[in-house]
Amino acid sequence: IRATLSWGLASPQGIQFGTGLVFTLLWFWYRRGRFMEGLEWADKYLAVPDVQNTPPLRALALASSGMMALWQGKQDIALSKLQETLSIVQMLGDERLEAIARMANGIAFINMGRDGGAQPLLEQSSLFFKKTNQFYFHALTLVHLGNAELGLGHPEKARAYHEEALAQARTIDENWLLSFALNNLGEVARAQGQFDLAREYYEECEELLR
Repeated sequence: IRATLSWGLASPQGIQFGTGLVFTLLWFWYRRGRFMEGLEWADKYLAVPDVQNTPPLRALALASSGMMALWQGKQDIALSKLQETLSIVQMLGDERLEAIARMANGIAFINMGRDGGAQPLLEQSSLFFKKTNQFYFHALTLVHLGNAELGLGHPEKARAYHEEALAQARTIDENWLLSFALNNLGEVARAQGQFDLAREYYEECEELLR
Protein backbone atom coordinates (compact mmCIF):
# COMPACT_ATOMS: atom_id res chain seq x y z
CA ILE A 1 0.00 0.00 0.00
CA ARG A 2 2.80 2.44 0.86
CA ALA A 3 4.55 1.63 -2.41
CA THR A 4 1.32 2.32 -4.30
CA LEU A 5 0.79 5.63 -2.51
CA SER A 6 4.39 6.63 -3.31
CA TRP A 7 3.87 5.65 -6.95
CA GLY A 8 0.72 7.77 -7.07
CA LEU A 9 2.61 10.85 -5.92
CA ALA A 10 5.44 10.27 -8.40
CA SER A 11 3.29 9.49 -11.46
CA PRO A 12 0.87 11.95 -13.08
CA GLN A 13 -1.36 9.01 -14.04
CA GLY A 14 -1.39 7.82 -10.43
CA ILE A 15 -2.63 10.98 -8.70
CA GLN A 16 -6.33 10.21 -9.04
CA PHE A 17 -5.95 6.60 -7.94
CA GLY A 18 -3.70 7.53 -5.02
CA THR A 19 -6.06 10.24 -3.77
CA GLY A 20 -8.96 7.79 -3.82
CA LEU A 21 -6.81 5.22 -2.02
CA VAL A 22 -5.98 7.69 0.76
CA PHE A 23 -9.71 8.26 1.28
CA THR A 24 -10.43 4.52 1.20
CA LEU A 25 -7.75 3.87 3.84
CA LEU A 26 -9.31 6.26 6.38
CA TRP A 27 -11.10 3.50 8.29
CA PHE A 28 -8.07 1.19 8.21
CA TRP A 29 -5.81 3.90 9.64
CA TYR A 30 -8.41 4.76 12.27
CA ARG A 31 -8.95 1.18 13.38
CA ARG A 32 -5.19 0.55 13.59
CA GLY A 33 -4.38 3.84 15.33
CA ARG A 34 -2.17 5.05 12.46
CA PHE A 35 -3.34 8.66 12.69
CA MET A 36 0.03 10.31 12.05
CA GLU A 37 0.79 8.18 9.00
CA GLY A 38 -2.69 8.73 7.58
CA LEU A 39 -2.44 12.49 8.05
CA GLU A 40 1.01 12.54 6.46
CA TRP A 41 -0.20 10.76 3.32
CA ALA A 42 -3.37 12.85 3.09
CA ASP A 43 -1.41 16.10 3.34
CA LYS A 44 1.13 14.93 0.76
CA TYR A 45 -1.69 14.37 -1.74
CA LEU A 46 -3.43 17.59 -0.72
CA ALA A 47 -0.24 19.51 -1.60
CA VAL A 48 -0.16 18.21 -5.19
CA PRO A 49 -1.21 21.00 -7.62
CA ASP A 50 -3.39 18.63 -9.68
CA VAL A 51 -5.27 17.69 -6.51
CA GLN A 52 -5.60 21.30 -5.34
CA ASN A 53 -7.04 22.36 -8.70
CA THR A 54 -9.41 19.40 -9.24
CA PRO A 55 -12.46 19.77 -6.94
CA PRO A 56 -13.40 16.06 -6.66
CA LEU A 57 -9.82 15.11 -5.75
CA ARG A 58 -9.40 18.09 -3.43
CA ALA A 59 -12.58 17.09 -1.58
CA LEU A 60 -11.29 13.54 -1.00
CA ALA A 61 -7.88 14.73 0.17
CA LEU A 62 -9.41 17.40 2.42
CA ALA A 63 -11.82 14.89 3.96
CA SER A 64 -8.97 12.47 4.62
CA SER A 65 -6.74 15.12 6.15
CA GLY A 66 -9.63 16.58 8.15
CA MET A 67 -10.68 13.26 9.67
CA MET A 68 -7.11 12.35 10.57
CA ALA A 69 -6.68 15.74 12.25
CA LEU A 70 -9.99 15.21 14.06
CA TRP A 71 -8.85 11.87 15.45
CA GLN A 72 -5.61 13.49 16.63
CA GLY A 73 -7.54 16.13 18.57
CA LYS A 74 -6.70 19.00 16.20
CA GLN A 75 -10.30 20.15 16.14
CA ASP A 76 -9.97 23.64 14.65
CA ILE A 77 -7.81 22.41 11.77
CA ALA A 78 -10.14 19.47 11.22
CA LEU A 79 -13.28 21.59 11.15
CA SER A 80 -11.79 24.04 8.66
CA LYS A 81 -10.90 21.22 6.26
CA LEU A 82 -14.18 19.38 6.73
CA GLN A 83 -16.22 22.54 6.14
CA GLU A 84 -14.36 23.14 2.89
CA THR A 85 -14.98 19.50 1.94
CA LEU A 86 -18.71 19.98 2.46
CA SER A 87 -18.74 23.14 0.33
CA ILE A 88 -16.99 21.34 -2.54
CA VAL A 89 -19.20 18.24 -2.56
CA GLN A 90 -22.33 20.41 -2.37
CA MET A 91 -21.10 22.20 -5.48
CA LEU A 92 -20.39 18.86 -7.18
CA GLY A 93 -23.85 17.50 -6.34
CA ASP A 94 -22.47 14.24 -4.90
CA GLU A 95 -25.19 13.33 -2.39
CA ARG A 96 -23.36 10.40 -0.80
CA LEU A 97 -20.17 12.34 -0.19
CA GLU A 98 -22.26 15.26 1.02
CA ALA A 99 -23.93 13.03 3.63
CA ILE A 100 -20.53 11.71 4.75
CA ALA A 101 -19.15 15.26 4.92
CA ARG A 102 -22.14 16.42 6.98
CA MET A 103 -21.60 13.54 9.39
CA ALA A 104 -17.88 14.37 9.64
CA ASN A 105 -18.63 18.03 10.35
CA GLY A 106 -21.17 16.97 12.96
CA ILE A 107 -18.57 14.82 14.69
CA ALA A 108 -16.14 17.74 14.69
CA PHE A 109 -18.77 19.98 16.30
CA ILE A 110 -19.47 17.37 18.99
CA ASN A 111 -15.76 17.05 19.74
CA MET A 112 -15.63 20.84 20.18
CA GLY A 113 -18.63 20.84 22.54
CA ARG A 114 -20.87 22.46 19.91
CA ASP A 115 -23.62 19.85 20.10
CA GLY A 116 -26.37 22.18 18.88
CA GLY A 117 -24.44 22.84 15.68
CA ALA A 118 -23.92 19.12 15.16
CA GLN A 119 -27.59 18.15 15.33
CA PRO A 120 -28.91 19.44 11.97
CA LEU A 121 -25.89 18.09 10.10
CA LEU A 122 -26.27 14.64 11.62
CA GLU A 123 -30.05 14.60 11.14
CA GLN A 124 -29.67 15.30 7.41
CA SER A 125 -27.01 12.62 7.08
CA SER A 126 -29.14 10.13 8.97
CA LEU A 127 -32.11 10.71 6.67
CA PHE A 128 -29.99 10.19 3.56
CA PHE A 129 -28.35 7.00 4.85
CA LYS A 130 -31.72 5.58 5.88
CA LYS A 131 -33.35 6.49 2.56
CA THR A 132 -30.53 4.87 0.57
CA ASN A 133 -30.33 1.74 2.78
CA GLN A 134 -26.78 2.49 3.92
CA PHE A 135 -27.43 0.94 7.29
CA TYR A 136 -23.85 0.92 8.60
CA PHE A 137 -23.50 4.66 8.11
CA HIS A 138 -27.03 5.17 9.42
CA ALA A 139 -26.14 3.38 12.66
CA LEU A 140 -22.94 5.42 13.00
CA THR A 141 -24.89 8.63 12.58
CA LEU A 142 -27.48 7.57 15.15
CA VAL A 143 -24.75 7.08 17.74
CA HIS A 144 -23.38 10.55 17.07
CA LEU A 145 -26.88 12.00 17.30
CA GLY A 146 -27.15 10.32 20.69
CA ASN A 147 -23.87 11.88 21.73
CA ALA A 148 -25.14 15.31 20.72
CA GLU A 149 -28.31 14.81 22.75
CA LEU A 150 -26.31 13.73 25.79
CA GLY A 151 -24.14 16.83 25.42
CA LEU A 152 -27.27 18.96 25.32
CA GLY A 153 -28.50 17.40 28.56
CA HIS A 154 -31.11 15.03 27.09
CA PRO A 155 -30.03 11.56 28.28
CA GLU A 156 -33.33 9.83 27.45
CA LYS A 157 -33.23 11.08 23.85
CA ALA A 158 -29.59 9.99 23.73
CA ARG A 159 -30.51 6.52 25.00
CA ALA A 160 -33.24 6.18 22.35
CA TYR A 161 -30.78 6.98 19.55
CA HIS A 162 -28.18 4.56 20.93
CA GLU A 163 -30.73 1.77 21.36
CA GLU A 164 -31.88 2.22 17.76
CA ALA A 165 -28.26 2.15 16.64
CA LEU A 166 -27.60 -0.99 18.71
CA ALA A 167 -30.60 -2.79 17.19
CA GLN A 168 -29.35 -1.93 13.71
CA ALA A 169 -25.81 -2.96 14.63
CA ARG A 170 -27.04 -6.35 15.84
CA THR A 171 -28.73 -6.86 12.47
CA ILE A 172 -25.51 -5.97 10.65
CA ASP A 173 -23.54 -8.10 13.16
CA GLU A 174 -20.19 -6.34 12.95
CA ASN A 175 -18.25 -6.22 16.21
CA TRP A 176 -16.85 -2.70 16.06
CA LEU A 177 -20.22 -1.13 15.27
CA LEU A 178 -21.81 -3.09 18.12
CA SER A 179 -19.07 -1.99 20.50
CA PHE A 180 -19.53 1.64 19.46
CA ALA A 181 -23.24 1.61 20.28
CA LEU A 182 -22.70 -0.31 23.53
CA ASN A 183 -19.95 1.99 24.76
CA ASN A 184 -22.14 5.04 24.24
CA LEU A 185 -25.09 3.40 25.96
CA GLY A 186 -22.66 2.94 28.83
CA GLU A 187 -21.90 6.66 28.74
CA VAL A 188 -25.60 7.50 29.03
CA ALA A 189 -26.06 5.10 31.95
CA ARG A 190 -22.97 6.50 33.67
CA ALA A 191 -24.20 10.08 33.20
CA GLN A 192 -27.48 9.06 34.86
CA GLY A 193 -25.71 7.42 37.78
CA GLN A 194 -26.67 3.88 36.71
CA PHE A 195 -23.18 2.55 37.27
CA ASP A 196 -23.94 -1.19 37.34
CA LEU A 197 -25.77 -0.91 34.01
CA ALA A 198 -22.95 1.19 32.59
CA ARG A 199 -20.45 -1.49 33.61
CA GLU A 200 -22.48 -4.16 31.79
CA TYR A 201 -22.42 -2.12 28.58
CA TYR A 202 -18.69 -1.39 28.92
CA GLU A 203 -17.81 -5.03 29.57
CA GLU A 204 -19.78 -6.26 26.56
CA CYS A 205 -18.13 -3.56 24.48
CA GLU A 206 -14.66 -4.53 25.72
CA GLU A 207 -15.20 -8.19 24.94
CA LEU A 208 -16.19 -7.37 21.36
CA LEU A 209 -13.11 -5.17 20.90
CA ARG A 210 -10.87 -7.97 22.17
